[in-house]
Amino acid sequence: MVELLPERVSSGLEGQAEVAVAAFASGIAVSANMHMGGFDTHGNHDQNHSRRLTQLLEGIDHLWTQIELNNLQDRVTVIVGSDFGRTPFYNDGNGKDHWNVTSLMAMGAGVRGNRVIGGTDDHVEALKVNPQSLQLDTNGVTLTPEHIHIALRRMAGIDSNLNNQFGIPESYINLFG
Repeated sequence: MVELLPERVSSGLEGQAEVAVAAFASGIAVSANMHMGGFDTHGNHDQNHSRRLTQLLEGIDHLWTQIELNNLQDRVTVIVGSDFGRTPFYNDGNGKDHWNVTSLMAMGAGVRGNRVIGGTDDHVEALKVNPQSLQLDTNGVTLTPEHIHIALRRMAGIDSNLNNQFGIPESYINLFG
């Protein structure tokens, strides 16, 4: 793996990307969890959040560049998400607090791209989607983390019995294909 690292490993998210991709390319890892904090913007949201989003997108771009340099683009799936979203309104400190609706970005192997699945109403409440067409549908289902995990496990070829071991009911929706 060391031979696959750049001469000088970057800091931050870029450095995490370089190490993860070197581990993939060397065959010693099949998954990695990268982390970037600083999005908990309870104050001065617009100034702080925009800067962090820029850094996140630059890090994702660097990750994908490393993936392509190592010719892994047909073997790596990238999922970018958060454990919660931000409120659609500002608090007294020009910040945004925690919100139960968030988004996720997926790219790479196994992901049919260039589309948006789901949406929100004028109050940033989640709208339901049709599980087959993935189009907005008032009679559909609200997407949850369970749907994401089940779809990822199916894409990775993991036996669905694993879901039962963790109390996740089987409710597969083909979110990525």
